[in-house]
Amino acid sequence: MTEAKRANHWGLMAVVLALQVWLGLLAAGIYISSHNSLYNNGNWTPTKTTLAGDIMGAFNYYFNLQALAAERLGLSAWHGHQEVVLNPQVDPAVIEFDYLLKNKGHLTFQFNRTDRRFAGIRLSASELFPPVLVQGTAEGRFLKKRPFDELPTTAEPRWRRLRVELGDDRGVVVFCDGHRVRTFRMGVVRPQRIGFRGSFAGTYVDNVRIVSRDGSVLFDDFSRPANWRVAKLAGVAGVPLVGLALCLLLRRLLPISEKYLLFYFLMFTLLLLVLGGMWQGISWHQKKYYPNATEKLRRFEAAHIETGTEKMVARIESEHSIEPPPGVVRILFLGSSQTRGSGASTPEQTLVRWTERLLNKQASERRFECLNGAVRGYRIAQMARDFAERWVDWNPDVVILNVGNNDQGTPRESWLEAQRTVVDTARAAGMRPVLVLEPNSIERRGKRLLQLHKMTLDYGRRMEVPVVDMQTHLQERHDDGFLWWDWVHLTSFGQRVFAEYLVDELIRQGVVELAG
Repeated sequence: MTEAKRANHWGLMAVVLALQVWLGLLAAGIYISSHNSLYNNGNWTPTKTTLAGDIMGAFNYYFNLQALAAERLGLSAWHGHQEVVLNPQVDPAVIEFDYLLKNKGHLTFQFNRTDRRFAGIRLSASELFPPVLVQGTAEGRFLKKRPFDELPTTAEPRWRRLRVELGDDRGVVVFCDGHRVRTFRMGVVRPQRIGFRGSFAGTYVDNVRIVSRDGSVLFDDFSRPANWRVAKLAGVAGVPLVGLALCLLLRRLLPISEKYLLFYFLMFTLLLLVLGGMWQGISWHQKKYYPNATEKLRRFEAAHIETGTEKMVARIESEHSIEPPPGVVRILFLGSSQTRGSGASTPEQTLVRWTERLLNKQASERRFECLNGAVRGYRIAQMARDFAERWVDWNPDVVILNVGNNDQGTPRESWLEAQRTVVDTARAAGMRPVLVLEPNSIERRGKRLLQLHKMTLDYGRRMEVPVVDMQTHLQERHDDGFLWWDWVHLTSFGQRVFAEYLVDELIRQGVVELAG
């Protein structure tokens, strides 16, 4: 082999090796991109996954790719109102991050967070939720709100950067886009947790940087899982080694010169690079899309409803006798997941438990017992059937029907017929029916749901059935705290607000009497 051919030969080998390294980096990038979830990130825990009242989309948000699509934290993914909390406690001197608000979104940056309290700065592009500094309880009730008019509220969606300096002597100093905007005098909790809570509309966070008082820095740009270094090392080292082993094997098996072998292998590597680049581009684009509901998932949901019904009945039978004890006013709740208590932090924080406690706290001579007959995913026709076949025998004094969200596709005639069935069955058995307008978040009220509410109000007036307008009440209370985990499921605070108003209305409308 001449010197020129030897140089060409080594040059070709160098090109192949370089492309193999490039292919290794591409393979590592595909792995990192396809595993870039909050779970694999490791720094943050979504609060929805810690709730006793499990809620739709909570673990999808944690394990799937939509939360970190486009390498940023999307707090409106999987039904919105997502809240994430940094896993380690920190002792921060400076916290800064980029944020983007779309379609009247709003974002609350939480700091000074403990098991009992939190402080927060709300950034907003919504007139309903103006910028404020809030201090609140762990359940989500706002104790104090201070207007923060200096923060930008423009609806124009663009990235901004917020910087918060936490000094023991200066309080909390806030900067936006490099400009000092406000200083708040307040104590700083050390150590503390920090977190972000989004809205139903587009809410995004990126490039979070936390500088502790000891000088250590935590930075997260949400672009890679915790094991990204191992993935890159494996790609850069593994792919060329596999390529070398394949070349040696082919050299032994095929009657082909080394020159042509390298050429063919070069073409094969280029093909893999093109295909890999296309794969990465497609996967990058598709990460923001949600998985389709398959027939297997539909069967699972149907089985889940049936199993949920069986478990709910078994629990009630183990805790209560069919005949109510003497002197006890029994109230039966019918509904779906909102009534069931999805979103409550503990079983005692559900709206049904709150209703029972509040009634018994106010009653002087009577005791109230609330049975929760709600089933996740139920529609009004299923509730009417279950009530007639199962719950009438439990002899409740009051039957509360909280329904609407799951029936937005139910025909008008079917809705009215099922509603009449519940009311007529209850009255025939000597029970008092109460209709509740099942509320949705003020940020997402479907037109069809509001039509069902109007039909219920009209029916209640005609038939003299007590109706509780919970939709209007929660709209009026929309900025008293964190009410919603999505458009239909309430936080622990939201469930308490629901129960307080329900108790007031039951008393005001003469449905229950507190004294014998």
